[in-house]
Amino acid sequence: MISTQWHTWINTLPTKLAMEFIDERPNPDQEDIEVFTKLRLTNKTPIEVSINTLLNEPWMWGTVSRTPKHVVDAINTRYGTHFEGGTVYERNPDRLLQYAKMPMETANPSVMVNGEIIFGVGRLIAALLRGDKHIKVWSLKNEL
Repeated sequence: MISTQWHTWINTLPTKLAMEFIDERPNPDQEDIEVFTKLRLTNKTPIEVSINTLLNEPWMWGTVSRTPKHVVDAINTRYGTHFEGGTVYERNPDRLLQYAKMPMETANPSVMVNGEIIFGVGRLIAALLRGDKHIKVWSLKNEL
């Protein structure tokens, strides 16, 4: 049974963002409830974030390294970065290349918490592969 706290919080979110959380956490556990219900939107609508800015974030190292080697190589070639491949957790790594073939305008916003993308990582990788200048994100932060 999903807690009242979770349900109440989900209802404060814009519908598309609420659906992202419901898709990612259909059966939230107590840790999900404790962590996510403390988050608040920084903007009522998605914002654009520069890809070049994101490439300089420390968390990007892990994000890119968890993609297949040919994806890491393509990103390094395009941006002059030096990411290294690691363990791939993606059950369908080919979807990243499929997403990259789709126009940027068709992608839902990713979800960013305190400056780090937590949901929609495949959309970010596709944007990198396409050479997009920015991505759209729902920006949230921890409640003070």
